[in-house]
Amino acid sequence: MIQDAGGQLQPSPPTLDVRMHGPGVRGNEVSLEEAFDLLSPLQHALSSIGQSIAQVATGAGRIPEVIKRATELKISPAVSIGSVVFHLRGPGEDVTGDEIPGSTETDTLADVAMQSLLRVVQLADTSENSLDIASQIRRFGPRSAKHLNDLSKAVVDHEIDLGFQWRNPRGQKSQGLLNRRGALGLQGAISHNRSRTSTVTLEGILATVSVVEPAAIRLDDERLIRLEVSPEVALTLDQYCYKRVVVQAEETIVWNLSKGNESRQYTLLSIHLHE
Repeated sequence: MIQDAGGQLQPSPPTLDVRMHGPGVRGNEVSLEEAFDLLSPLQHALSSIGQSIAQVATGAGRIPEVIKRATELKISPAVSIGSVVFHLRGPGEDVTGDEIPGSTETDTLADVAMQSLLRVVQLADTSENSLDIASQIRRFGPRSAKHLNDLSKAVVDHEIDLGFQWRNPRGQKSQGLLNRRGALGLQGAISHNRSRTSTVTLEGILATVSVVEPAAIRLDDERLIRLEVSPEVALTLDQYCYKRVVVQAEETIVWNLSKGNESRQYTLLSIHLHE
């Protein structure tokens, strides 16, 4: 908790200035549609990143209300020469120190989420390696990737660059710029994450064997993992049915950027009885 000699201080609400400039800004004006296309995915990206940081998982559906409240930005616009500035104010609740796991007493979820978003934006603007950006985005999951992709698309389509200045409750400032180059870099990095394949080891009870349906292994946490197998291999699985086995499988993770979720598919590579 922030304190001084006289007792507890109420931290000021964090703020974010979003300056819209570039070829798409004419006469210090942007259309309502353009502003919505840019600010809506920005808010959703911030909330989605906050959700992943807070480790509050939802496979689908809405972001929990507690996360939305902790990352919600309020808006008041202004104009300056050659640009339009949106002044956004973050949540003004007390800093309690328990917003995110392992946080310090002066962290808020909105602050940590925005710092993470700005790091991705800065990396997209400076890095020549889209794989570096992809690894950062992968940490935040498909929901965040969807909204970052929507934001990047809006920057490119409307030819409007976004300059960010974040001021946290302690008055510290961070900046970032998302221009056409960075937006294209973000989109390229996100495309690297749309489909990823790796080899994994699964251990459990082989629960289903069939030449017409995928085999299935029930893990110790009760998850049922379906395994694609060739008809030839399926004919050899009877000996393992209802026994504890160790499986080597190819895992393919596919992100659906229109829905912000992911699916996983498994192909059996090898199997043997657990020793």
